[in-house]
Amino acid sequence: MSVFKKIPKLWGLPGALLITASAAFAGETAPGIDDLGKPFNQYTWVTAHNGYVDDMRTQLERGVRGFMLDLHPGNLSGEADVYLCHAGETGRCDVRNDRMLVDVLNDVFLPFLRSSPEVVVTLLLENYVDRINLQDALSRVPGLADWVFDPSPYAEDPTWPTLAQIIASGRRLVILTDRSAGAYEIDGKTLHLLRDKQWENQNYWDLGITVLEHEWSCPSRWEQYDAHVWASGFGHWPRLFVMNQFHTWGATADHAAALDNNLTWLERRVDTHCAVAMGKRTAPNFLAINFNQAGDAFSYAAALTQGGFYFYEANQASPAGDTTCVIPAGQSQSLRLPARGCENDEARSMKLRGISAGTRVMVYDSPGGSITDDYAVIDIKRDIGLDEAITVNTFERNEDNADFRLVYVRENGLDGKISRIVIGETPLDSDANDMQ
Repeated sequence: MSVFKKIPKLWGLPGALLITASAAFAGETAPGIDDLGKPFNQYTWVTAHNGYVDDMRTQLERGVRGFMLDLHPGNLSGEADVYLCHAGETGRCDVRNDRMLVDVLNDVFLPFLRSSPEVVVTLLLENYVDRINLQDALSRVPGLADWVFDPSPYAEDPTWPTLAQIIASGRRLVILTDRSAGAYEIDGKTLHLLRDKQWENQNYWDLGITVLEHEWSCPSRWEQYDAHVWASGFGHWPRLFVMNQFHTWGATADHAAALDNNLTWLERRVDTHCAVAMGKRTAPNFLAINFNQAGDAFSYAAALTQGGFYFYEANQASPAGDTTCVIPAGQSQSLRLPARGCENDEARSMKLRGISAGTRVMVYDSPGGSITDDYAVIDIKRDIGLDEAITVNTFERNEDNADFRLVYVRENGLDGKISRIVIGETPLDSDANDMQ
């Protein structure tokens, strides 16, 4: 069976399927993610820090699947209502401008879930309201208890339910909170808010007091990282990992695109700094950023979840150079650069994570994919796991090993001159001439 979906004949180049990283397609639960059969803790979701700052429906449509929301009382409404804002010294939201939690649930999140049957959304609450007021707010969202994830039916399972199981249950809104966690009785039904410190690992949130500072180390927000959930009955489940990658103050979309949300720095944080702090490389489940419309977070999240082709500015995938782009695995591609975050005339090497045997990658000097100029063909010979990192050190040599076969056709050099990338299936011998 093909490892790709809807693959045209790529070797002739025209008509190949192009994917953008800014929206999910039919059959996808988030941009570039269409495998619903993995346990929930094996997915990476782009997560909006201070998710209420920008239009949340637009962010959902963009592919954001996690929202960090600060809950405060309103400045004119007493303690009863719960608002969303980054409160100042008063600790209260402005009722004239800030939105109520009730309205956001009723008007944004539940309608989106109803219209998107393969989507699971997570809310990560920073809560400054009393439990009784939170209970009152939740009780004013009709049917909410039927939507909120309940782990109890899966307590005997060895790990988290699969995304498909969560979708089938109908309980597609996961809610974690730092305060007032536990069971809420609403309209005769039980709604569960999970205590974040019991269910997740999280790194300290601030990259620096100003955007001129970047503290890339990855200390735990709660003194240490733990492997398993602390909640009673679920101690055998692995913890979720929230990786905070943002400045608390002063950042801009341009800054985020260039640094905080840039693939080079996201990958270095995961592969180096957080890996050292946690004892091993751990893909974040929630990639928490500001300005999620800028940068490379969506393509990176898809690659962390389902595999990807990582291209590097330097040979040997050296961290001394930038990661130029990542192309998520599992879909056919024919990209004339610059495209999908891949700059023209930059890539010199490639790293493979989570790639299926039978995949073919072709890189060309010619923007049109002409074989009268330099090109290379890389055929993947075995299934490469998500936790592996197989490196193609250069495109300018023939190589045949246990992982891949690389054929290079030389004219005047290819490294640093790649202008087209094509990804598809290795053709059968009888089809080998199709690439000519």
